[in-house]
Amino acid sequence: STGLKEMEARLIIKKYRRVIPKLTRWLERNAKEAVNTGKSYSADPYRRRRLLKGAEEWKIANQGKNNPIQAAGANMLKLTMISLPEDLYIALVIHDEIILEVPKAKANKAAKILKSVMEQSADYITGIKGLIRVTPRIATDLMKTD
Repeated sequence: STGLKEMEARLIIKKYRRVIPKLTRWLERNAKEAVNTGKSYSADPYRRRRLLKGAEEWKIANQGKNNPIQAAGANMLKLTMISLPEDLYIALVIHDEIILEVPKAKANKAAKILKSVMEQSADYITGIKGLIRVTPRIATDLMKTD
């Protein structure tokens, strides 16, 4: 539960739609197309198709809104992973994060490279330069258990 009453939640959604009308229209078009065709496509140059399932129209509509954004995000991450220099070891990928394992002395340089590659991938996938900004963090002893 969000802790919001239904009326409060409806007001937040109404305000969101008013502030971002273009995005709202795009999401509604995707929802309508999903209901009509049972398909959704990623919002990127790859246009990856997903067949939607669900007995209820609202579930398919929600998938139609969510899939293009989630799939584009996944494609950004995949493009980043294959574009990183081979000397940067990918230790783990979680949702929209890439964790590299590098010697401490190379951490700052690796963070800059990762930031640059991720932002270039985002620019390509979205088609909008500078839309997404990446903030790398440097951690040491990630697996320390004491």
